[in-house]
Amino acid sequence: FLAAISQYPDVACTGLIGWGNTFSSPICPGKDAALNFCKDIYKEVFELFPSTFVHLGGDEVEKTNWKKCADCQKRMKDEKLHSEDELQAW
Repeated sequence: FLAAISQYPDVACTGLIGWGNTFSSPICPGKDAALNFCKDIYKEVFELFPSTFVHLGGDEVEKTNWKKCADCQKRMKDEKLHSEDELQAW
């Protein structure tokens, strides 16, 4: 998603992009617009690759931004999630 965030920085927590040890600018799960952006991409991928399973990755997400992001923390509170790991699984 780093390439997508470079073109659509509003879907990230900070609007800033970068690369660290892992993905340091993940999609912001606290923003409805970011979730809708992902849903649109996934819909297109699923149409291109009609299969029972499609691996989308995301297991190497750097969650540091989520800890500092007011939108992510609000989403966690609203959804009764106790950690950024739970936010990722949500």
